[in-house]
Amino acid sequence: MGEVFLTTLSTNDYLPGVLVLNKTISEHCIHKLVVLVSDDLDGKTYEALDRFHISYVKQENRKSSDAVGNSNGVGSYYSYWINTLFKLKIFDLIQFDKIVYIDSDMMVQMPIDELFHKEDMSAVIAGKSYPGNEKFKDMNSGVLVLRPRKETLKELVAMIPQVAGKKKYFGDQDILGEYFADWKDQYALHLPEEYNVFWRYYDFYQKRSSVKVVHFIGKVKPWMMSGIQVAGEYFKCVCKGKFRAITVMRKYRCYLKELRQVLEEVAVGETRYGLVKE
Repeated sequence: MGEVFLTTLSTNDYLPGVLVLNKTISEHCIHKLVVLVSDDLDGKTYEALDRFHISYVKQENRKSSDAVGNSNGVGSYYSYWINTLFKLKIFDLIQFDKIVYIDSDMMVQMPIDELFHKEDMSAVIAGKSYPGNEKFKDMNSGVLVLRPRKETLKELVAMIPQVAGKKKYFGDQDILGEYFADWKDQYALHLPEEYNVFWRYYDFYQKRSSVKVVHFIGKVKPWMMSGIQVAGEYFKCVCKGKFRAITVMRKYRCYLKELRQVLEEVAVGETRYGLVKE
């Protein structure tokens, strides 16, 4: 089925991020976005994807994850890596020749189709040039170029107990870092930082070169923020002279406002998307 951009959606509350990512990819890129979705999402979430004509592939989440966890002896660690395991399932999508994976909390600002010409397992050491981060040397899996292969997924899952033995809390990056231990020394796989820029670092990188993909890292995502929380983020940026970071956050919030009606219609349970007028 060729080449696609891909993101994952394992919980209902990340739907706004997926919709913004799809919109920005559609505006700037030739390749389309496909979403790997959990089979236990609310029906309204699938309806929202259908409304925007976003292609998606369903896979089991908790049921299959439980079985794998028990067979690998992870046991009590299960609650920490359930969604991590789901993200690793991108390697199982062998119906695609090549995938450019992008986290659902990212915004594309320029064409990035050239990533499909990059080597398998190309990624960014995100933030390495930012002052104070000189020791950064590990991949950030927010943007990842890969060729799916089932054997890799099996081997990654098999490594979970090993990683769990070292860290109480861990994510997909820890597992990938353990598996691709020599990645840091394979410089041909290191993508330019412009493909994965943390939004709070935006001013620094914008002065150096064009920022192609912005990454809204952090526990509280832009669509989860109340108006007061957004104002607080802006205040912090002003105090540090990060005025372009404010601009990029406002740009992201504008995309959310464009999607407001649909998101309000599909709001599930206690899920709130923080679309408060600023």
